Amino acid sequence: MIGDEKIHQWDLLDTATEVAEEWTYDWDEDQGFGSSDMTFMIKDFIDNVIHQFTSLNIYKTEFNPSLQIVKL
Repeated sequence: MIGDEKIHQWDLLDTATEVAEEWTYDWDEDQGFGSSDMTFMIKDFIDNVIHQFTSLNIYKTEFNPSLQIVKL
């Protein structure tokens, strides 16, 4: 998807930073952060990339049984 849509690395870095900052602000300090939390944060990142940088809305994320990017 990233190659097909010609998404620049700088844009990916900016999006990843924004997602990480949002999760940091929303996360309670006394809460643990497990592997499933990381999976949902990665899903959030991918969904943001799809929303911001793809024009035809032909991609989506789904769990089947693991996190995947699906071309519609």
